[in-house]
Amino acid sequence: IMGLDERSVLTVGKNVTETTIDLVEKIVKEDSSNITLFYGEGVTEEDTKILLAKLEEKFSHQDVSIVYGGQPVYYYVISIE
Repeated sequence: IMGLDERSVLTVGKNVTETTIDLVEKIVKEDSSNITLFYGEGVTEEDTKILLAKLEEKFSHQDVSIVYGGQPVYYYVISIE
């Protein structure tokens, strides 16, 4: 499992949740206010809610939300604003 930005691989892991958290830690900025995860076909809504809870705890100063994106290739597409 890889975490990518628009230019390169930022993280690699064996666990989707932990790799996603590691990726968010690397791309979120101090002035970021919103983190949105669009979850795809490869993960369940329940798995995503577990990830959401962990991200809300870790990033308590940002609004974190999940949206079903239905993308077939990526577990998550992440938007940081």
